[in-house]
Amino acid sequence: MASAARRRIAAPAAAAPLPALPDEILESIFLLLDDPADLARAASACTCFRRVATARPFLRRFGSLHGPPPLLGLLFGGPDGFRAADPPHRSAKAARALARAADFTFSFLPNHQQGGGGGGGGWAVRDARDGRVLLSRPVSAAAAFDDLMVCDPLHRRCVRVPSVPNELVASIPLRDRNFVTPFLAPAAAAEDDNEPPAFSVIRTCQLGNNKVVAFFFGSGSGSWHAATPYMSLSTLPTGCIGFQRYYARGCFHWMISSTSSLVLDTREMKFSTISLPPIDGLPHRAIFERGEGRLGLIAFGDGGWPFRRICEIWQQNSGVVVTQDWQLYKTIPLPGYSDGMDIQGEDDSYLLLRPIQASDYIELLRPRQYFVLDLKTLLFEGIFSIDVGYRARFGHLYVSFPPPLAPPSI
Repeated sequence: MASAARRRIAAPAAAAPLPALPDEILESIFLLLDDPADLARAASACTCFRRVATARPFLRRFGSLHGPPPLLGLLFGGPDGFRAADPPHRSAKAARALARAADFTFSFLPNHQQGGGGGGGGWAVRDARDGRVLLSRPVSAAAAFDDLMVCDPLHRRCVRVPSVPNELVASIPLRDRNFVTPFLAPAAAAEDDNEPPAFSVIRTCQLGNNKVVAFFFGSGSGSWHAATPYMSLSTLPTGCIGFQRYYARGCFHWMISSTSSLVLDTREMKFSTISLPPIDGLPHRAIFERGEGRLGLIAFGDGGWPFRRICEIWQQNSGVVVTQDWQLYKTIPLPGYSDGMDIQGEDDSYLLLRPIQASDYIELLRPRQYFVLDLKTLLFEGIFSIDVGYRARFGHLYVSFPPPLAPPSI
């Protein structure tokens, strides 16, 4: 009995709880994770980890160190909805988590009705960027422009974009309003780290006589402005401003010929053109940002003879873009059995590519896999294991941090 009492007295006291790690230490640990999916799992461990990992300043640091947020899938209008990346793509798990958590039917929109063009009630998906989605809806046959709505499908929030003022609308002849294209510009940094970054909407319109005009809306100012001056070009393919556009160094680019690009500077709100290098046999091209203030150009073949199963990477030598300023930086073999690549979608950091095969017979025998090219690492990665068909060209790449990392964007 006395021995038992001595054992009870000698038993050590319970260990004191360890002090919580300072936020600075946690941030340093989390920055060592090189995959947003690992960061998301860490953020799910406890409320303290989540608070640190989801803070906007930290996510900016994480993105600058490890590259852009992951490409999670392809967003369509109508009943197709969201197509998550397929395994073994590294973002497949995060993409499935997003598909479960987000509302890509946009049932939270005002006057939502099932069966509309992308979001119900006549809303159609027009663009996606920074986790936001831009939708439009016709007002009437007499209206100059459609209604616009910017949505956050993960947090089920939306903001209606005001109408373009009448004095700006009057600058576009009624006959030319068939080539109006709305899209989102990259988000601007918020003054308050607790507030979502401001968003910008741009409407471009291709007029007659080879002219283009653009209108800008900023959520910070809450007003529309026109880009000046109008750009008059010797040749401008019909509808080219409504097709693929590429963003680099604060500017949007459209390919208007084999050796020139139309440029819209979003800082000065004006148009210009730049010269591109002549590249034989690789007609499918995209402009991207190479870093150090330079532009990059990537070119693919179209599968025609002679076969060129490569892509070429060109870059600027300096900040002044002239034909002589470009140099060939790198040549990369195409993945798989590809005889060429068709650009199906684009983001600031990624290209969605459909492989082209010269033989229809071989093409039928082999399941077509769509690829993504990371424009920072210049590495190909399969993203869809089955053919998404012609719809891919009308889809929008959805790039964002996965749940639970993505804070509200609106």
